[in-house]
Amino acid sequence: ELQRLTINLDNQEKEIYRANTAVEETQIRIEQIKNDIKREEFLFNDAKENIERVNDEKSLLEKQQGDLFFEKISNKLNISLPASPNTTAYNDKITALWLSQKEWLIVMNSSVDNEEVKSLQNELSDIHALAIDVSDRWTTINVSGNKAIDVLSKGTSIDLDNSIFGTGACAQTTLWTVNVIVYKIDEKPTFDLFVDSTMAKFLWQWLEHSSKEYVYE
Repeated sequence: ELQRLTINLDNQEKEIYRANTAVEETQIRIEQIKNDIKREEFLFNDAKENIERVNDEKSLLEKQQGDLFFEKISNKLNISLPASPNTTAYNDKITALWLSQKEWLIVMNSSVDNEEVKSLQNELSDIHALAIDVSDRWTTINVSGNKAIDVLSKGTSIDLDNSIFGTGACAQTTLWTVNVIVYKIDEKPTFDLFVDSTMAKFLWQWLEHSSKEYVYE
């Protein structure tokens, strides 16, 4: 009986030793995990700081590029590009229409020759900006008269009334089923519609049809 008790006690001591060893190993692993978490947190915070620094540098560079872009345009064309959505700016030779935060449609009259356009393109080439001649892409349709708003309103959801869409306003929209840029020249009212040349004939036919009821007024 004493021998059996001694053997049983030895087994219990071995189990206790194994349990203590397992506890120590678990504690070591927990410490390793804590250290891993601290390292990952450090790497995360370091990466976050690097991203913030890169974004700040990017913002500064974009601002410098943007300022230089506006300066070059102003010096070359003698015009300040509109910065507010759906607005325009113009002088005796050029009308600039806001299309997006970084895009404008610049309409030049016939007094501006190709050399001036090429000169502008060269001026902008070193500041990651492009001046692309899109003359072949666009056709301009001029709509004017006291029923112009009534005709155009048949094909667009934009409120073209002078109180809402005043002189100098512009907007990209759909007229009937055609994508257009609408520019209001004056309060007569007179509009210029800039339409893809491939759709110009279709839009012209729609305008003719939509204006039939006003022909004799």
